[in-house]
Order: sequence, then C-alpha cells, then structure tokens
Amino acid sequence: MLDIQREYGPGLLAREIETFQPELVLVLTGRWWFEPVAGGLDLDVEWRPGLLEGVADDGARRWLIAPHPQGKPRALFDELAAEL
Repeated sequence: MLDIQREYGPGLLAREIETFQPELVLVLTGRWWFEPVAGGLDLDVEWRPGLLEGVADDGARRWLIAPHPQGKPRALFDELAAEL
C-alpha cells in the first residue's frame, strides 16, 4: 500500500492543489511519510527539528509539515498554532 501511495500520491496531490489553489497546505503526516511525496512534487522542504518538522514554499503557497496529532497531547499543537 505504501509503495502505491508513494507512486501515485504526488500526482493526485498535485491535481488537488491545482484544482483548489490553496494559499497554505498543512500536512499532518510527518516527515517519514511526506518526504518521498515532497520529492515527487519537486518541493524543496526545509526540514527542521521540533513539532513543525518542515516548511516549504512552491511560489504559490506555503507548506507546513507536522506529525499526525493522533495520540499526542493537544498542548503540543496549541504551541504549534501559536508559532504560525
């Protein structure tokens, strides 16, 4: 399943972005899952330590990459929201 997601996911995500034209894309999957997708999108992500694991700008929008919130204390994500 992961191989299929990594093969077809970037193209599908690119179409969704093209269709909806968001100014901001919030990715709540974390670096482990998103890094191969970012490569498939030719997205140059600045990876960093901490809850906000990565940021990128593709010229039309900003991308923020953080881990999935499931099982994590809400306070962590309140801190992240405050940073933005």
